[in-house]
Amino acid sequence: MTTAQYTMYMMVFLLVLLFIWLMFRIVQYRKRTAEIDERARKISTMNAPTKVKKGRPSLDRKVMEAPSVGLLVIMHKNGQTPAREMFVNALSKGRKGILVTPEDPREVPIDSDIKRIWLNRSIVKRKGEDVTIVNPTNLSGLLEEVNSFITAGDGSTVVLLDQFQDLMNANDLPRVIKFLSMLRERSAKDRVSILVPLPYKTIPQRIRNQIMESFETVVV
Repeated sequence: MTTAQYTMYMMVFLLVLLFIWLMFRIVQYRKRTAEIDERARKISTMNAPTKVKKGRPSLDRKVMEAPSVGLLVIMHKNGQTPAREMFVNALSKGRKGILVTPEDPREVPIDSDIKRIWLNRSIVKRKGEDVTIVNPTNLSGLLEEVNSFITAGDGSTVVLLDQFQDLMNANDLPRVIKFLSMLRERSAKDRVSILVPLPYKTIPQRIRNQIMESFETVVV
């Protein structure tokens, strides 16, 4: 066998190995994607809300009235925003609250003495004594503000990360996941309830799956 023939045979052999490896990776990728989709479907089914009048889905009434300790992601459909109702219900029971929102928090119709954090990039100073301004890309600063309030409280705090998709749009997904994970750890330590509302339909499926795998989630 000549050197040229040997070289050709080796190249063919390597190409065959490469083809087999690529096919294996494709099969593994499709299998992993199917597993993620199936897990997301099971989570959604497991957390399927009960029906109320007019057939509208709803969270369990006990959860609505008294959010449990920990971080709860609420993916809502059809324009429903149960997280604000849960937040107000918790405040009415004497719990201290933190409202984090991309809109002017003084215009949010919540008549309670709460800490208000305005996620805003253009305003760099306080608009009033009752409002704290945080750049939405400054997740460490936001975490510090929330932790500071929790530390000063008595452990009965409820946090609403209102319109959380805006915060996701301003940051990379890994940073958002890390931010939520740190909040979840703090909530478990100090018995804090953290509500994270997200619109189900406008969140890409890949991101929905990752969030549902990482955090307790209900779909309503």
